[in-house]
Amino acid sequence: MKRHALSLAVAVAAFGAANAQTPPPSPGRTPAQEAAVQAMHKACATDSATLCPGVTPHEALACMRKIMDKLSPACRQSILDLPPGPGQTPKPN
Repeated sequence: MKRHALSLAVAVAAFGAANAQTPPPSPGRTPAQEAAVQAMHKACATDSATLCPGVTPHEALACMRKIMDKLSPACRQSILDLPPGPGQTPKPN
Protein backbone atom coordinates (compact mmCIF):
# COMPACT_ATOMS: atom_id res chain seq x y z
CA MET A 1 0.00 0.00 0.00
CA LYS A 2 2.84 2.36 0.84
CA ARG A 3 4.39 1.68 -2.57
CA HIS A 4 1.09 2.44 -4.33
CA ALA A 5 0.70 5.74 -2.45
CA LEU A 6 4.23 6.77 -3.40
CA SER A 7 3.60 5.88 -7.06
CA LEU A 8 0.39 7.87 -7.03
CA ALA A 9 2.10 10.88 -5.44
CA VAL A 10 4.87 10.81 -8.07
CA ALA A 11 2.33 10.53 -10.89
CA VAL A 12 0.25 13.43 -9.57
CA ALA A 13 3.35 15.60 -9.15
CA ALA A 14 4.57 14.77 -12.65
CA PHE A 15 1.15 15.49 -14.15
CA GLY A 16 0.88 18.77 -12.30
CA ALA A 17 4.30 19.84 -13.50
CA ALA A 18 3.45 18.92 -17.09
CA ASN A 19 0.10 20.70 -16.93
CA ALA A 20 1.69 23.82 -15.42
CA GLN A 21 4.19 24.24 -18.27
CA THR A 22 3.65 27.26 -20.42
CA PRO A 23 3.15 26.71 -24.13
CA PRO A 24 5.66 28.01 -26.65
CA PRO A 25 5.07 31.51 -28.03
CA SER A 26 2.40 31.64 -30.71
CA PRO A 27 3.19 33.20 -34.07
CA GLY A 28 1.39 36.47 -34.61
CA ARG A 29 1.30 37.56 -30.96
CA THR A 30 2.70 40.93 -30.06
CA PRO A 31 5.22 41.11 -27.21
CA ALA A 32 2.48 42.58 -24.97
CA GLN A 33 0.11 39.72 -25.81
CA GLU A 34 2.84 37.16 -25.17
CA ALA A 35 3.74 38.75 -21.82
CA ALA A 36 0.08 38.72 -20.75
CA VAL A 37 -0.29 35.06 -21.74
CA GLN A 38 2.86 34.08 -19.85
CA ALA A 39 1.67 36.01 -16.77
CA MET A 40 -1.71 34.25 -16.98
CA HIS A 41 -0.06 30.82 -17.18
CA LYS A 42 2.05 31.64 -14.12
CA ALA A 43 -0.91 33.00 -12.12
CA CYS A 44 -3.19 30.11 -13.12
CA ALA A 45 -0.83 27.12 -12.89
CA THR A 46 -2.38 25.75 -9.69
CA ASP A 47 -5.96 26.56 -10.73
CA SER A 48 -5.43 24.90 -14.10
CA ALA A 49 -3.88 21.77 -12.61
CA THR A 50 -6.63 21.31 -10.02
CA LEU A 51 -9.74 22.61 -11.78
CA CYS A 52 -9.01 21.68 -15.42
CA PRO A 53 -6.66 18.67 -15.30
CA GLY A 54 -5.63 16.72 -18.37
CA VAL A 55 -6.24 19.38 -20.99
CA THR A 56 -4.03 21.36 -23.34
CA PRO A 57 -3.14 24.96 -22.38
CA HIS A 58 -5.68 26.28 -24.90
CA GLU A 59 -8.39 23.97 -23.55
CA ALA A 60 -7.44 24.97 -20.00
CA LEU A 61 -8.13 28.63 -20.76
CA ALA A 62 -11.55 27.76 -22.18
CA CYS A 63 -12.24 25.58 -19.13
CA MET A 64 -11.19 28.30 -16.68
CA ARG A 65 -13.30 30.91 -18.46
CA LYS A 66 -16.33 28.71 -17.78
CA ILE A 67 -15.59 28.56 -14.03
CA MET A 68 -14.30 32.07 -13.32
CA ASP A 69 -16.08 32.12 -9.94
CA LYS A 70 -13.95 29.17 -8.73
CA LEU A 71 -10.56 30.64 -9.73
CA SER A 72 -8.12 32.33 -7.42
CA PRO A 73 -8.30 36.15 -7.56
CA ALA A 74 -4.89 36.43 -9.26
CA CYS A 75 -5.80 33.88 -11.93
CA ARG A 76 -9.21 35.46 -12.55
CA GLN A 77 -7.66 38.91 -12.98
CA SER A 78 -4.90 37.66 -15.28
CA ILE A 79 -7.54 36.12 -17.57
CA LEU A 80 -9.54 39.34 -17.57
CA ASP A 81 -6.35 41.26 -18.42
CA LEU A 82 -5.57 39.19 -21.52
CA PRO A 83 -5.50 41.37 -24.63
CA PRO A 84 -7.26 40.04 -27.73
CA GLY A 85 -5.19 37.53 -29.68
CA PRO A 86 -4.38 37.64 -33.37
CA GLY A 87 -7.58 37.97 -35.39
CA GLN A 88 -9.77 38.68 -32.34
CA THR A 89 -11.91 41.76 -31.87
CA PRO A 90 -10.81 43.97 -28.95
CA LYS A 91 -13.13 44.16 -25.93
CA PRO A 92 -15.34 47.25 -25.90
CA ASN A 93 -14.46 49.81 -23.22
